[in-house]
Amino acid sequence: MLKKGFSKKIVSEFKDKITTNEDIKNPELFFYHYLGKKLVFPYEDIIINSSVIFLNGPSGSGKTTLSAKISSYILDNLLSTNEKDKLKILNFGPKSTDHSELSNYGKLLNLNVSSVSSLVELINYIDENKNKTKLIIDVSQENKNLSGYLDYLEKITLSKDYSNLLVIPASSNKNMINATMNFYKNTFPTIAITKLDESHISAEELSIFAELNCKIGILSGSRAIIGSIAFAKGEVLAQYMNDIS
Repeated sequence: MLKKGFSKKIVSEFKDKITTNEDIKNPELFFYHYLGKKLVFPYEDIIINSSVIFLNGPSGSGKTTLSAKISSYILDNLLSTNEKDKLKILNFGPKSTDHSELSNYGKLLNLNVSSVSSLVELINYIDENKNKTKLIIDVSQENKNLSGYLDYLEKITLSKDYSNLLVIPASSNKNMINATMNFYKNTFPTIAITKLDESHISAEELSIFAELNCKIGILSGSRAIIGSIAFAKGEVLAQYMNDIS
C-alpha cells in the first residue's frame, strides 16, 4: 500500500487489522473498505435535519454548482411542489462578486436567490429566515477572512441546526487539503469532494483526509445539476480506490 501512495501513518494504523485476520482473502481490498468506512459520513441526514447549510471552500471548487445540486435534492426529496418558498439560496460574498451563475441556477430551480456582503447582513438574513425556510449559503472565498466570520461560523455550528460543508475539488494536493482543514477545523466540517469527473483523487490525498479524521459526505462531479448528487458510501469509496489503483 505504501507503493501505491498511502502514507506510512495510515498503513501502520491498519496493519494489525490486515495481518492478523486469517480470513482475509484480499488484504488490499480489505484495506480499501476499512479506509472507506473510516472516511465516510451520512450527510443525507445532515441535509434533512439542518436549517442552514454553509458551503465553504476555495474559489473554483464547485461550491455554486453543489449549492444547486443540494437544492435540487431538497426539492425532489424533502419538499412538495407547493413548498418551494421553504428553501432559499444565499450568496455571501463581496458586493463586486459575480453571482450570476447562482442566480441562473435559482431560475432553473425556480428558487429565490439573494446576496449579502457583510457579516451583519448575513446574521440578520439567517435570523429572519431560519425558522421559516432551509437556507443554502454559498460563501465566496474572499469572505472567509472577513472579520468575525470564522468566529461566527465556529459558534453557530455548535448547533445541529447548522452545518458547514467544506467543498474540496479532487485536484487538490495534500498541502491545500491540510491548510483548508486547519483553517476550518473548529467548524465541524463535512467534506464534499467535487469535480471527480475531471480529476482523480490520489492515495496521498486520501491518506491526508484520513490522518486529519475528515468525514466525507458527498462525492460530486461538475456537470449535471438535477438528480446528480451522490452521498458518500464506504463501499463506493472503496471501489473508487480499487479502480484508481
